[in-house]
Amino acid sequence: MYYTQKITSLFIIVILFSAFHFFYKKQAIIEYDYVTPARTEQQLEESIKKIKEILPEGDTREKIIALKISDNKPSIFRKKLVFDNERAIYTDETMKNYPLKIGEYNVFFDIEKKEYIAQSYIFNKPFVVEKEVIELDWTYPNETKQIGAFKAKKAIAKKDTTFFAEVWYTNDLPAIPLEDLYGLKGGIVEATFAEGQKLILKNFTTALSEEDIIEKPSKGKNISEKKFKLLEIQKTKELNEGAKNRIKN
Repeated sequence: MYYTQKITSLFIIVILFSAFHFFYKKQAIIEYDYVTPARTEQQLEESIKKIKEILPEGDTREKIIALKISDNKPSIFRKKLVFDNERAIYTDETMKNYPLKIGEYNVFFDIEKKEYIAQSYIFNKPFVVEKEVIELDWTYPNETKQIGAFKAKKAIAKKDTTFFAEVWYTNDLPAIPLEDLYGLKGGIVEATFAEGQKLILKNFTTALSEEDIIEKPSKGKNISEKKFKLLEIQKTKELNEGAKNRIKN
């Protein structure tokens, strides 16, 4: 009798382990909302100043400024993480529909190799960008709360002693450094950043479509993240100067 109970218990453990192993090897999807806050008064003033530098006085300039002020509200971007136990791809789904792509479209993560590669654009020109790993100082207060299906733990990140983000994470999800949150112990459920941006988990599913594949970015020239940011600033400045000169002429 005792021997039979031991065999039965061992069989249950094997089944549970196999199910657990299968779940974490299987691909899954997490959908997030990335929310940017409305511009502060200072940011709005700087934006209006740039418009005035480019456009001459007149009805057109005043209409654009009025639209900028009335449209000053939080923006929501849908982001999707497709992952298995070793690799992941994190995509800005909102950017898919943009006729003009600027910035980071998706990021490929190889967890074991610690390889982080972005597919980014400057006015629709593609670049393969090697992400720069940010050194963050993490503290873990003994705080938990239930967020949807996950019992989340609190973590605080600082960069060079300055507040970077407050994160609620779970060990039930893989530790993928979304939004430059390098070094976190688990998967992100919610995050609030220093400038008010928020990352909020909205949906979790194992139902993948044919489009949900994990591939390393390959379009365009390879470049470091630092050089890409400098090039992005340069090209934006050139575009603004060109627009200003065309209006003057």
